[in-house]
Amino acid sequence: MSAKLEQSQRDVQELHSAKSRAQSETADLTQKLEEAESQVSQLNKLKQTLTRSLEEVKASLDDESRMRAKLQGENRNLQAELEQLREQVRDFNFFHEKRALSV
Repeated sequence: MSAKLEQSQRDVQELHSAKSRAQSETADLTQKLEEAESQVSQLNKLKQTLTRSLEEVKASLDDESRMRAKLQGENRNLQAELEQLREQVRDFNFFHEKRALSV
């Protein structure tokens, strides 16, 4: 009977030891899970920040593209106007040269 009692005490002690190891492993895994959740949260915040920045850059690029197209149109118009003025100056000079020769 004493052998059975000693075996039961060893079994109980072994179970307590296994329980302690399991609790320690659970605590370790819980800590790792909390750290991973914290990292996920930080990454989500970073993702949101980067998404906002990307949208701002896209909007800025769209604005710049519209402005560039507008300026290109204005440049074409001014070049056409400049060419018309040059033509008028040539015509004016030709008229005055012709008039000076006929006098």
